[in-house]
Amino acid sequence: MECTAGVGLIRYLIVILVVVGLGCGGSTPAISNHLLVSSQETGNWKVFSVNLSSSLADQVTNGPGHDTGPVWSPDGNLMVVASTRLGDPELFLLDSGGAVLRQLTDNDYTDEQPAFAPNGNHISFRSDRTGDVEIFVMSVDGAQIRQLTDNPGEDWDPSWSPDGTSIAFASNRNGNWDIYTMNSDGTQVNQLTDNPGTDLEPVWSPDSKQLAFTSNRNGQLQVFLLDVSGTTVTAIAQAGIPSDWRLGQAPE
Repeated sequence: MECTAGVGLIRYLIVILVVVGLGCGGSTPAISNHLLVSSQETGNWKVFSVNLSSSLADQVTNGPGHDTGPVWSPDGNLMVVASTRLGDPELFLLDSGGAVLRQLTDNDYTDEQPAFAPNGNHISFRSDRTGDVEIFVMSVDGAQIRQLTDNPGEDWDPSWSPDGTSIAFASNRNGNWDIYTMNSDGTQVNQLTDNPGTDLEPVWSPDSKQLAFTSNRNGQLQVFLLDVSGTTVTAIAQAGIPSDWRLGQAPE
């Protein structure tokens, strides 16, 4: 995949497009070359593990309700999923085969969009438990829940930097959806984009210096790159939504 000139360390940006058969519930590649995908092929949204080498998909969650937004732990042994199996969307910790190990949240509100910290010890997520949608963080066992953002707008799509020091997110706190970053403890919030279009789904580069995000600023959902230390935004010749960014060999 070709990258725009001037984007030095970028080799490959892996983009997961919203396509028929995969759905759009969220996904993150694991170390074992398996992609977690939310799909409603069987009726309700369920989680499938797709072997990227063989293209074979195994259903890993069953039962009532919808299971969406699955993410692997950094070591690939665990996953977290948002599920309505007990009513309202809650977060559950599963083993790699889909068996429930622990219910992480339990309230009358919506808890979604989990994201593991690089060390695997904490999970960030979005929740409307305070009346509007904010970003929270908890330990991997569901304890020590802390609110990281607090404003009248909505904060979505928390994404940890690979070095674990920052969390990128999308927010409409200023009336429009833009990309922000904050320290992993919620301090030092910085607005990185300011555009009439809708900017969502930030994804960090492996060196924590850049972000990929999706925006409709050019009329359709397209992937853009942003220097975290500045305001330079570069369009990538790729429509879709970024999912995971890693250095490595391009797929055949």
